Amino acid sequence: MKRLVAQELVLSFVPDPEQRLWRTVTRRKLQLTRLRGRMQNQLEALLEEAHIKLSSLVSDLLGVSARRMMQALADGETDPAALAAMANKGLRATAAQLCDALGACSELNPVYRRLLKMALEELAFLEQQIGQLDQEVANLLRPHEDAVKRLAEVPGLEWIRRSRSLPKSVHSRHL
Repeated sequence: MKRLVAQELVLSFVPDPEQRLWRTVTRRKLQLTRLRGRMQNQLEALLEEAHIKLSSLVSDLLGVSARRMMQALADGETDPAALAAMANKGLRATAAQLCDALGACSELNPVYRRLLKMALEELAFLEQQIGQLDQEVANLLRPHEDAVKRLAEVPGLEWIRRSRSLPKSVHSRHL
């Protein structure tokens, strides 16, 4: 105690309970986001192992078109042309290229279909949890909305305004 009074000891910073809660929620969100990235890589590896070359033609394997095609593939679709027709018009790959990349689906082992279905379900669950944590962060930050708005005005911190985890009023352009 003498050393503390004599200011010989440096005290550690211990955040208040509210800040510890923010840290816990954001850490969990970061863990889930990293897990989502790993799941995407595993999904791509699974498709490659099954000789489905979809990732070489779509810019985002987890985009709308690719997900639609993978879901149909997991549900039992065997016609490459039918799968290629599920692509959005904005996709750069042609229907012929997609048919070629999806050609192995006609003889795809049912085990690969089940594994693909499981991976897509796990991915959907992770995304649901990430969304719930986004909402939780928004609720936790709601009492500090004014401070968050001021932070969003600082040059270099524009990402704060774009964050999905913030209260809706922070997203407004008229800060």
